Amino acid sequence: MNNSVSTLSWEKIREHLNHYWQYYLGIFLFISILRLIFSGQTQVMPDLINIWFIILAGFSYLLNNILMSFRLRRILSHLDIKTSFSQVFSSHMGGMLLSDFTPGRSGYLSVAVFFNRKGISYEKGLASITGTFIYEFLFKLGLALLSVLFMYSTIFGNSILIWCGATVGIILTLIGLYLLAVYPPGFALDLGRKFSIVSRLLETGRECQNLHVKVPFVIFISGICWILRGFEWYCLAMAIGISSIQFSDALFLNPLLTLLSFVPISPSGIGFQESGIVGVFSILGIGLTLSLWFALLVRFIETGIDLIGLFEVFPQISNSIKKGISGLIDKRKW
Repeated sequence: MNNSVSTLSWEKIREHLNHYWQYYLGIFLFISILRLIFSGQTQVMPDLINIWFIILAGFSYLLNNILMSFRLRRILSHLDIKTSFSQVFSSHMGGMLLSDFTPGRSGYLSVAVFFNRKGISYEKGLASITGTFIYEFLFKLGLALLSVLFMYSTIFGNSILIWCGATVGIILTLIGLYLLAVYPPGFALDLGRKFSIVSRLLETGRECQNLHVKVPFVIFISGICWILRGFEWYCLAMAIGISSIQFSDALFLNPLLTLLSFVPISPSGIGFQESGIVGVFSILGIGLTLSLWFALLVRFIETGIDLIGLFEVFPQISNSIKKGISGLIDKRKW
């Protein structure tokens, strides 16, 4: 009896770990970074913290999200979906918030669920997300490749071939998977008849065919967002006195290092992205204290702005606030 109970308990533990090991790993890595800061091996605080640069960085990240929402609304409009900017922005921020706490930032797919609450079909919602994301992600991969080629070849030496080869391999794999969904061969169509999830993916692919004409627009907005994110990182560097980082450096460091947040080893690459930032910054001659604080500021500033998405993730909060405001207005009228 005891053996069967212990076996059942062990099975539950294994099932739990299989589902949540990335979260435990992320917590472990993040706590390790905090312990490194407060262990006495390094200076706890930077000598200088300029709050105005931090505010400017936060504003730049917010403007980046506003532009992404504008782009998403235009894509939906092209799919004959009419919706307000506020609804798209709310759904986008809800997805950004969930992506901060999910491996591979997969939580952003929840935008399709938020759209569905507003009467948009899952197929069109997923098409607007994936049709936008795939080109933006390829754009970022291209920038990451350029950053390795033109900025850090002298630092990484021969390992540049590995970086370039891996980046090209990822780009080709993504293009192949995307084309497989958009222009499915016979075997994919057969799978679609057998499995509903494959059928939905193929339907999303058919919707994506209508978005090819919007590729220049998506890339154009992605370029502006790239500049805004580079400016955000430059402001954060200035905020804690990292004078060796120029704006041009921040432009190429951002796409290279934010790609680490998509590695599904922990929620939003937590701990992994920070380690990458510290590693590259140390190669550039930036001290451990400043590197750690820069990495943490990036995480906290962006997650703090993404908290706007709480109103979409938990609509009861938004409803309670609206009821409270309506009650106050009614009382004032009375």
